[in-house]
Amino acid sequence: MNISNENFVDSSAMACLILYKTNGLHGAIDGLLNIIEKDIAISRINLILVSHNNRRVLHIYDTDKTYSFDTISLNDKEGVAIILSEKKDEAVYMNNLDSFKHEPSFAIPELAHIPFWKHNSLLRVPLLKTESDTLLINFWSNKYNIFTDDILHKLEKILSPLANEIRDVFFLTEKHNYTNFTVSSGEDKLKLCPELNDIYENIKIVAPTLSTVLIMGETGTGKEAVADSIYELSNRRDKPFLKINCGAMAPGLLTSELFGHERGAFTGAVSSRKGYFEQASGGTLFLDEIGEMPLEAQIHLLRVIEKKYITHVGDHKAIPIDVRIIAATQDDLMQKVKQGKFRKDLWFRLSVFPILLKPLRERKADIPYLVNHFLRLKMKTLNINTPVNITQEEMSRLYNYNWPGNVRELEFVIERSLILSKKNSLKSKFKFHFMPLENTNEDFMEKEWPTLLEYEYRYIKKVLDKTGYKLTGPNSASEILNINYMTLRSRMKEMGLLMPRQKK
Repeated sequence: MNISNENFVDSSAMACLILYKTNGLHGAIDGLLNIIEKDIAISRINLILVSHNNRRVLHIYDTDKTYSFDTISLNDKEGVAIILSEKKDEAVYMNNLDSFKHEPSFAIPELAHIPFWKHNSLLRVPLLKTESDTLLINFWSNKYNIFTDDILHKLEKILSPLANEIRDVFFLTEKHNYTNFTVSSGEDKLKLCPELNDIYENIKIVAPTLSTVLIMGETGTGKEAVADSIYELSNRRDKPFLKINCGAMAPGLLTSELFGHERGAFTGAVSSRKGYFEQASGGTLFLDEIGEMPLEAQIHLLRVIEKKYITHVGDHKAIPIDVRIIAATQDDLMQKVKQGKFRKDLWFRLSVFPILLKPLRERKADIPYLVNHFLRLKMKTLNINTPVNITQEEMSRLYNYNWPGNVRELEFVIERSLILSKKNSLKSKFKFHFMPLENTNEDFMEKEWPTLLEYEYRYIKKVLDKTGYKLTGPNSASEILNINYMTLRSRMKEMGLLMPRQKK
């Protein structure tokens, strides 16, 4: 792999950003040198800040630890020698520095420590610019004529995520505190992810309204995070917010759970009970996996949306309700409508304001931000204080992976990897450990080559055995497999995986 490869450029950009987030600016620059020196004959990188107003140059960082300075006047020979080119606000490369070395004003012992004396080529990129300051990153080579427009373009692309990350903090921080740059905590995943900027803007628009919102996306894409954000930005954020997984409840109980029931309404109804709609009065109700809702419950839900009242199971009394509905689904509801499994009129009522979340494989620019977020979160939870050094090769693995489980799978991968790294000592190279289905049985796959159905059977059977055939709730098979209860039961039936009490 080399810098002309787009995947290498993208993964290098992510690695650089992660290194910044885990090891600071110095770590990012050191890591960048390690990443690209194999493909470009670059031997050194340094950062300088040029202040145009007061005509000063500030030393920020140099991978050659023997060279540094505090501040130098741009008007002095040393300042001029450090800058070399007057093109301080644009990218420039110089493939032969001999002309500077032979310049009489520079050929003096006092300037022998200036970088151009030790190298033969320079490429400079303005990393950040304001009206008064420019942060420059310099790439030095011991060889002649190695820099091209293509290399410049690739390096600018690699640096772009890093520049965006430090833009807001660099010029707001005292220059001498550059080593202590901080970033946002990353608590809000939506704000963290550049690819979700449009989604977040739509959330801010719809949140203050009472409009019904339908969130669509594959499992693990962050539908619940969107629902949380809508609630937090709404005028009902101080009112109840209840979450119901429509696929995790037995079909016969869902109507009772949502709308309540009277004593004696059905076997086991020993007392009257308020449903989720009444419990959420004045607030918000999040109906997850709405596509799994039985048709009978769909009829009741449609009436509630239209009439703004509910009736308990076993009663005819109308009870007015004031509840904002947010629904979510991983299913293709229009396909279910065509199949007669979902009401068309309910679809229209729910999709007043639809929000579609792309799978992680289609928004890989978000990966470094999410990795940083989950690293911080999980390291705190696992009480890991040792810095985690992530190589460019490991970031490439994340970038090239397809992420069938989306953001949730990435979270689990990071947690698993931290646990195993802690076990094996964080002093060794950090390695991402993917889901068992994808990675740990490679030898088994190569030797036996089972069909996908056979492998799915073995994996589900293994999870069922591990959980003692617990299908719902915390640490259950449906939670581990990241599928809803009804889907799991259906797959078990198709595969002949009987519950222990059903076995003869």
